[in-house]
Amino acid sequence: LAAAIRDGKMTFWKRDLWLPWIYVDNLADACVAVAAVPDALGQGYLAYDADDGPTLQSVCADIARATGCRRATCQSR
Repeated sequence: LAAAIRDGKMTFWKRDLWLPWIYVDNLADACVAVAAVPDALGQGYLAYDADDGPTLQSVCADIARATGCRRATCQSR
């Protein structure tokens, strides 16, 4: 993300896209739990902590601010 913001190539494909973040310890716990179930092999899983994560726009704005870059904007088509 930082390189795309720095190079002016960051593209938002959807406004207000919520990012389902998870603490790394919780992700590790989920991986261990799934690994203990033989039928889980080859299946896909989504793991996240809450429904109130940041948006992609806000994360990119924070990265731009921290790196001194111009903030990425959404282009309407």
